[in-house]
Amino acid sequence: MFDLDQQIDRWKSAFAKKAACSSDELLELESHLREEIAALVAAGRSEQEAFCESVARLGDPTKVGGEFAALNDDTGTRPPEVTRNDHQHDIATRYFHDSQS
Repeated sequence: MFDLDQQIDRWKSAFAKKAACSSDELLELESHLREEIAALVAAGRSEQEAFCESVARLGDPTKVGGEFAALNDDTGTRPPEVTRNDHQHDIATRYFHDSQS
């Protein structure tokens, strides 16, 4: 039987090995992954199908990690009202939404 939480834990471990993400960034991605899975399940997919599709939509961990690495190398050019967490959220959201286009 498919265990969603176990699969997400495995995904996080594998993703962390390939992407240069902090634990906070990985939690942000997991949150979006879970939201995406819930939406797909609500649309009629099984948890397993929804998990596989959501992971595929997120894409290459190296590319996502590169986005976060660029954020970590920020040289102070972002407006002060835009926080690092805003950027983490934007990166994670963009990967899911771009893949649906």
